[in-house]
Amino acid sequence: MAESFSTLRVNSDRMLDTFIQLALIGATGDGGVSRATFSERVKFTNPGR
Repeated sequence: MAESFSTLRVNSDRMLDTFIQLALIGATGDGGVSRATFSERVKFTNPGR
């Protein structure tokens, strides 16, 4: 855990693939994304939803 952030490496191909896969979840026909998230807090603060 003592690794420095200056030695942090990012696999750009893997990161791009992850973003593309995430964009497919809730994709809309016009190129947007709709991913409604409902947590216990949302249910409590917005009981009508």
